[in-house]
This record gives sequence, C-alpha cells and structure tokens, in this order.
Amino acid sequence: MNTTMLQEIGLGKGEARTYTALLELGESQTGALCQRSGIKTSHIYTLLDSLEKKGLVNHKLVNNVKVFRPNHPESLNVLVNKKQEELDRKRKQVQASIQKLKAVVDKQQGSSDYKYFEGISGIKSMWLEINELLKPNSDAAIMASPATAWEKLNVFYLEHHKVRVKKKVFERMILPKGSEKFGKQREAMGKFEARYLPIDNQAEFGVFDGFMFIQYTGESIPRGFLVKDEVFASSFMNMFNVLWEVAN
Repeated sequence: MNTTMLQEIGLGKGEARTYTALLELGESQTGALCQRSGIKTSHIYTLLDSLEKKGLVNHKLVNNVKVFRPNHPESLNVLVNKKQEELDRKRKQVQASIQKLKAVVDKQQGSSDYKYFEGISGIKSMWLEINELLKPNSDAAIMASPATAWEKLNVFYLEHHKVRVKKKVFERMILPKGSEKFGKQREAMGKFEARYLPIDNQAEFGVFDGFMFIQYTGESIPRGFLVKDEVFASSFMNMFNVLWEVAN
C-alpha cells in the first residue's frame, strides 16, 4: 500500500508502514507486524506507542500479551484537522510578521523612492505592491498602451480591479481606440471610466495617491518602475488630465 498520503498528513515513514501493515493484518502481535511491515523489533514498540497517541492504534491484552489493532481509517481525519490547525496558526504568524516587516520598510522609506522590476514575474510583483499601496476612497488614472502588449496579462490585471473596487478606488483610464471591449470589461466591475484616443504608445503609466508607475510589457523584456514621489505623481497626473479632456 502506498504510504505517501499518510506521510503528507503527518505520519513518519515508519509510522505509515506500521499502520498500513496493521490495517492489512486486522490485529497482530509485534512479531507478525514486524514481518509484514519490515520494521525492526527494536523500533516497533516506539512506533506503535506514537500511533496510539495519535489515535490510530489501540491494543488489548491476551494472556498478558499485547495484541495491537488499527483504529478505523476515519481516525485519519483527526490528523488532517490537526495539520490544518497548524497551518492556520503558521499563517497567522506569517501575517503578523509581514505587518511588522512592512512597518520597518515604511519607516525606512523617505518621501521619494523608486523600485525597478523586470520580466513578467517582476511586473506582477509590481502590481501586487500597487494593490497594497492603494488608499481607500482615492482616485487613480492610467494611460494604457495597445492591448496587444498586455492582453496576456489581462486576467491578472482584473484581479487588481477587484482589489481597487473593494478599496473604493475610482479609476480613469485612457485606452487606444480599438480597445473598447477591455474598457467595458472594467466599467462593468464598477468605479471606473474609460476614454479612448488614437494613440500607439508602447509604454504606459499610471498615477495613484502619492505614487505612480511606468511600464512596458511588449515583445522585448517587460520592465517597470514604481515611483513614490509626490512631484512626479502630480506632474504625470496633470499631463493625464490634459489628455483626458481631448479623449472620448
């Protein structure tokens, strides 16, 4: 019997072999169990004791000799639940650590800062950070490039819009003409307005409350800058507003 699943839910290799052998035997003294499992006599009692503590094995005395019996496989649910509880506990610890680390990073960052990202994985990392930086009830503006440059990332970008809507961030976007289906897709998600211009820019930029990004996701190496600088953000927002007035 394959013991991999048993090891994945928390049993050691020897415990898994002992338990499956006992299931096959039904009940057994240690001699037959060692022969069936391939476990040495010197180790079998330690393994059986551990399995009893985990609720998977019990024993009875027959003429003062221990006869071991497996508990029903449903008992494995106890181990699964215990492992899930442990994962939940670790997840909470990780989240608490992340919050502490973020506080350290925020303290270290000055009034002006930038980060460079490269490759598709880098662009995704940048957008995950953008989602974290979004301020609730704020405004955003994006000047997009032709969809052919970023259509492969559209599903990923839609996750950004879910976060944006949840944080009640209103976003305006200027798209090249011919990209209407993408604009309507985002408008359907809420708190979004699209306008269109006959443009063919390869790079794109976006401005949020207190920070901005510039990126390129075309055929060569994708790359982007995430800039935390009020002067740059304000300047690019002014340029966006001029373009917004002539877009339709």
